[in-house]
Amino acid sequence: MAAVIHSLWEKGDKNPLIMPANIAIDDTRVQFELTRYLSDNWVPVIEKDVDGPNSLPLRIDGEVPNLGKFAACRRVARTIYMGSAPLMKAAHRGIEDRRVKLGCVMPGESPSVFVDALRRLAAAATYLYQDGPRYWYSTQPTVTKLAEDRAEQLKRDPDKVMHELDGRLRKDLERKGDFSRIHPLPQSGQDVPDDLDARLVVIGINHSYGKESGSAAEIAAKAILESRAVYPALSQRPRLSCR
Repeated sequence: MAAVIHSLWEKGDKNPLIMPANIAIDDTRVQFELTRYLSDNWVPVIEKDVDGPNSLPLRIDGEVPNLGKFAACRRVARTIYMGSAPLMKAAHRGIEDRRVKLGCVMPGESPSVFVDALRRLAAAATYLYQDGPRYWYSTQPTVTKLAEDRAEQLKRDPDKVMHELDGRLRKDLERKGDFSRIHPLPQSGQDVPDDLDARLVVIGINHSYGKESGSAAEIAAKAILESRAVYPALSQRPRLSCR
């Protein structure tokens, strides 16, 4: 508490009470006192999701003026950290949303501002967990966030995604079923022999299908059918299916 009080005094804090939301976790002296009895892997959690110059709460407060006016995200994140980090192994982890508001809101302030801040943090933070009305920070990233980060990485490498999908599709199409032959992912009509037996032609995912006329899959199917060098009689043409 001595480090907290000294930090607030240096910053000229005028709040009537020292609430969890007011504790300057971005101050290295305060952070040291709050983490020295915890494992070392809490420091990156604080820097990323709780408080600091590159933290998510500070960034959201800067992007949303209504929240930035009250430093709402930082205050919510500080409150959750103070209420949950020391109790990681408790039977009921985290603190309820009503206690988060109790640790943030000062007289004259609207609780709805902090409810909005809590909602935004829960949707974007890497280490913030939620179970019903309870929230807590953990040193392990959430599964949802891991999936989102992995998806973002894949978006930056679409060729890798296409290669993986093509490989899985070709493997799945090794089972011919009732078709005499399957032609997976043809590039043109030259890849599909103009024979009379029933065959399945599977068009790649870059040709999407839609119920409306003129979809990319329909156009690609017509192009494959019409690019054949030799056609049998119209009634005998092989049926072309795509999926």
